[in-house]
Amino acid sequence: MPETIFLDLEDLVKIALGGRVLVHDYGLLESAAAVQDVQTSIDFYTTHLEFTLRSSAAPAFADVTRGHLRQL
Repeated sequence: MPETIFLDLEDLVKIALGGRVLVHDYGLLESAAAVQDVQTSIDFYTTHLEFTLRSSAAPAFADVTRGHLRQL
């Protein structure tokens, strides 16, 4: 039987982005990702991952947050 591995949100982001995460002195993790469809990404992050939309300039850019994580 496979071993269960527990990962926190920071670990998942590092895995998803290949370890490219900026950590600010005040504890905020910030990462950026290029996507094909900004609105679809906003919908996914806010609906399935419980992020909050901070700002949107769709279709060019969006900024979502969850706790100490900020995704651009």
